[in-house]
Order: sequence, then C-alpha cells, then structure tokens
Amino acid sequence: TIQMSLSLSTRKFPSVTSILGATEDYTSLYIWQCEQIQKHGSIGFKIISEKNKKSGTNFHKAVELLLKGLKDYGKISDHLFKKVLMEVMTKDDEMYLIGILPFLKTIPKTEWMEVEKNCTNYYFSYTGKFDAIVELECV
Repeated sequence: TIQMSLSLSTRKFPSVTSILGATEDYTSLYIWQCEQIQKHGSIGFKIISEKNKKSGTNFHKAVELLLKGLKDYGKISDHLFKKVLMEVMTKDDEMYLIGILPFLKTIPKTEWMEVEKNCTNYYFSYTGKFDAIVELECV
C-alpha cells in the first residue's frame, strides 16, 4: 500500500476545467459566436472578446489580491482597495470591483482561509485550484 500511495501522489490528473471542457456541448457557443460575428464583424468580435477576457482576468486578479490582503492583514483596507483598483482594473471595469467590495468586506479572516489553493482528489482522479476557500455567512 505504501508504494501504491506513492505512485498515486505523483500521478498527473486532468483539471476540473479540462473535464468540463471535454464534456461540454459547443453547439450553443458556436451559434452565439456566429451571431456576434454577424453583428460586429469578425474583427469587432475579436476585439470585444479580447476586451472581455482581459476584463475577467483583471477582475479575478483584483479579487485575489483583496482576499490575500484579508488573509495577511485581517481586513481589506481602503488603501489596499484603492491600490488594487488603480493598478489592476481599467476605468471601464472599476465599477465591477466597487460593486463587489461590500460583499468582500463581509468575509471574515479565518486561520484556514486559502486563496488560489491547489488540490488533488485522488478518489475521483482530478486536480484543480480553488479560487478561494473562505467562510461565508448564511442568511
């Protein structure tokens, strides 16, 4: 059993994203893309898609930095928020971060909270990364 657990711990597993991508039906996505290309043209669609991807990436990074601040300092300070807002978000997208700030400030710091935590599930044979493991208040 020791040798078996060693081989399991070094084994590579697919990510949850890869598994979901391999099982997803792409017909609806293709139809939507065709509609958007007709509406905006192929260059316009590419520009909009790249802008949306960058916006999502920036938002994800900003929330990650704010939660790391919470983990390290026990709160999301106004100084940290302004710094992240100026350095990570664009003017067009800053309202997304401003809008989620009140919710983020309700998350308590805990000893076990994690941000961008890698994990492997040997039983179900997949690997992935949690964006955040935090305590949320139930209403």
